[in-house]
Amino acid sequence: MLNYFSNSPLAALDDARQVIEEIRGVERGVLRIGASTTPGIYLVPKLLAKFKARYPKIEVHLEVADTRQVEEGLIRNKYDIGFVGGHLVGGEVKLMPWRTDEVVLVASPDHSLAKRRQVQLKDVARQQFISREIGSATQVAVNEKLQSLNLHLEAVMEMNNPEAVKQCVQARLGVAFLSRMVIESELKAGTLVVVKVRGLTIRRELKIAFHRDKQLSRAAQAFIEVANQASEK
Repeated sequence: MLNYFSNSPLAALDDARQVIEEIRGVERGVLRIGASTTPGIYLVPKLLAKFKARYPKIEVHLEVADTRQVEEGLIRNKYDIGFVGGHLVGGEVKLMPWRTDEVVLVASPDHSLAKRRQVQLKDVARQQFISREIGSATQVAVNEKLQSLNLHLEAVMEMNNPEAVKQCVQARLGVAFLSRMVIESELKAGTLVVVKVRGLTIRRELKIAFHRDKQLSRAAQAFIEVANQASEK
């Protein structure tokens, strides 16, 4: 079992709750998880299935929000642990590397870019883009990479979740940058394709987050173990 301990309690009430959980062991308790959109929709639910199979009596609450909201929730003790894909602002939250995510350019199968084995950056700059909302860790990673290449893209629409972005791309309203794990089903079905761009690779680190001054419950530690085991496969 992983151990994450601190010298100062976050709150007396929370300490009391965790003491009770420690006495009970990992068989019972409550676990509150906050996750940003990509891990929260496409990864954490699978982890929940594995976790509940091992610990069926632990009550688990999952809330999906953007990275900043997850950080705030950890600071306010709303969540025990978080799963995020972006950079956090403050120093109150500790981050643990979890797994690497690749962000790729996607288009509908009949888009002009989809018919080519590889495209140039100048070809990408001419496209109309469906982008994620401000606060999206995926969009932050994309913007940082494009800025480093002095590449400016025209966003014709902004969506607050990847499912809406996928629908717009499939409807041929534009192209988009999305996490590869978000489009697995569409790639298999052939409704979206990945466009390879010469000289462009976008990767980001998904992380497990928790309050720096909080002692993690055994349930939280057990969930982190499940998450790390899954990432190794």
